[in-house]
This record gives sequence, structure tokens and C-alpha cells, in this order.
Amino acid sequence: MHGTASKDPRRHLRHQDRRVQTPHASRPCPSAEPTVCEVSASRFVAIAGLAIAGIVGAVLRWAVTEIVDDPLTTLLVVNSVGAFILGMLLRTHAENSSIRLFLGVGFCGSLTTFSTLAAEIAERIDHGQIANAIGFTAATVGIGLVAVLTGHRLGTQLVGPRA
Repeated sequence: MHGTASKDPRRHLRHQDRRVQTPHASRPCPSAEPTVCEVSASRFVAIAGLAIAGIVGAVLRWAVTEIVDDPLTTLLVVNSVGAFILGMLLRTHAENSSIRLFLGVGFCGSLTTFSTLAAEIAERIDHGQIANAIGFTAATVGIGLVAVLTGHRLGTQLVGPRA
């Protein structure tokens, strides 16, 4: 009896009402599981919001680069501002995953940069400026920690201590 109990390969089409329509919506989903081909509207909104927040953060970073002529100062400014915002988010929106996604991942993720920081430090090491590289690394980490703690404390003052 195994041959008679075959599954309908189009059973996932029963869930079509939950899918965002695509240009190829008439094609059957290649997967037997409906969750593989589904894209919820809330997921789309989250991705769009993340992209918009990322654009805003990237444009702000570019603006700081245009205003501040020194690349190291630019790094300190954008990384410190991002650390401060993340510190506040930890306190004020700890339970709101959408706000953390948009501001933390999108905005702060595109505003701040670790790769440029690492490249600037490596460049100084390559040029024999070891003390400069160590000093800048220490200053960046120190200022970043102060910014996060300051943001967290300000957030605590705004919303009160955690229960």
C-alpha cells in the first residue's frame, strides 16, 4: 500500500493566501514546505525599515566625513555617537525588537564602523607608528565604553531602573 498513499506535491498551495505575490506567483513553489516560499508582510516591512535606517546612518556618516577633515576624528565621532545610541537602546527599548533592529542594526550599524577602525590601526602599524596605533585603539575603546555607559545611564534616567 505504499504507492497509493502519495502526497500531493502541490499541498503548499493551500497557504498561498499568506504569501506576498511575486511576478512568478503562478509557478508552484519548489519546496513542499510552505514556510520556505512564504514572505510575510511584516517581514517585508522590517527589511524595508532596516534598509531605510541603514541609508540614514550611512548618509550621516558621509556627512560627518565631509564636515570633519581628519579620518581618525571622524571614526571617533561616528563610533562614539553609535555607542551612545546603542547604550540608550539597551535601556530604553530593551524589549522592543523592532526599535533595536531599526536603530541598533540599521542606523548604528551603518553609522559606525569596525573595519575602517581596524584598517586605520593597521595602516599606522605598517608605517611604524606603533605608539600611535596603540593610543588610538585605547582611546577608541575607552571613549566607546564611556559613550555606551553614558547612553545607558541616560536611558535609565528616562525610563527608570529595571525591575
